[in-house]
Amino acid sequence: MLGILEQVTDAVRQRILEQAFKPGERLTIDRIARELGVSPTPVREALGRLQGEGLLVYRRSQGYQVTPVSVRELQEMLDCRLAIEPFAARAIDPISDDLLRGLETIHARFRQALDARRIGENNTADREFHETIVGAAGNAMLLRLFRSMNSHMYTMRLFYYTEPVRERELEETWAEHCAIMEAFKARRQAVAAEAIAEHLRRVKQLVAVHAPKWMAQPAPDGATPRGTA
Repeated sequence: MLGILEQVTDAVRQRILEQAFKPGERLTIDRIARELGVSPTPVREALGRLQGEGLLVYRRSQGYQVTPVSVRELQEMLDCRLAIEPFAARAIDPISDDLLRGLETIHARFRQALDARRIGENNTADREFHETIVGAAGNAMLLRLFRSMNSHMYTMRLFYYTEPVRERELEETWAEHCAIMEAFKARRQAVAAEAIAEHLRRVKQLVAVHAPKWMAQPAPDGATPRGTA
């Protein structure tokens, strides 16, 4: 059973990733404590942890703020993912039946959420799919690096894409995940690695095409303007 600190950390992290707390929004310890019904102490520690993960920034005069997203940072995150995820896929040896079952379960949840148009659940399944692959490489440092840089990749889909772009992007992601799954089922790590790379290159291109549109939108009230982080 998770302790109170882990529960608070997970709850705040999930709200950030699902855009309940938006990029640039200020968070106070008292506010979070009231919303979660806990004392300020675990909230203070949880916000410090999330700062370490890159989800929050702390400024002495302003307190904690959800890390604003910039196009450059998203592109840099994708470059790092292009280095980490194909490497991780090649390092998985052996590809166990347990890994395949786990990926299949997540993959099915992604499809179910897509059919039901539950975008938040799509994001959760998408994140778990990629994180499971990185984790299966058995390199704890690699997994920590992945988690620290991957936090804001899903905010694009929830908050910045128009509905037609989002639906098309999700269908493309589904098809690319299918190709990754087929490679893993065939126990072909190198093929899986290239399928992951192709997937991430497509996402990077999508960011390059659509980022100028959503970066021009006004930032949340009191937030750092987008693109200036």
